[in-house]
Amino acid sequence: MQNLLNDLKQALEKDENLLVEGQLSKPLIEQKALSLDKEFLKLILNSRSLKEHFFEDMEETLVFDKNLLYVNYSEIDAADFEVSNEDKKLNHIFYGLKK
Repeated sequence: MQNLLNDLKQALEKDENLLVEGQLSKPLIEQKALSLDKEFLKLILNSRSLKEHFFEDMEETLVFDKNLLYVNYSEIDAADFEVSNEDKKLNHIFYGLKK
């Protein structure tokens, strides 16, 4: 999983529009992904590992699977996903759990 995250970071850092103060912006990335932005999708397609992870090959047509952008609630504490404490807190509130 860590290799996939590194590949994703490397690919997305090539687009200056996804950076805020030199850091990747999660809201900008989500916006581009959910709107199926062509330039964003090209960044993903240019990496073999990302292409294999985020796209389904359906009879020689690639389909972007937006659901793979999200981390399951049961996995938000896994170090591989690097979920911020703020995001974890919001999820706990949303699901009515305290941690």
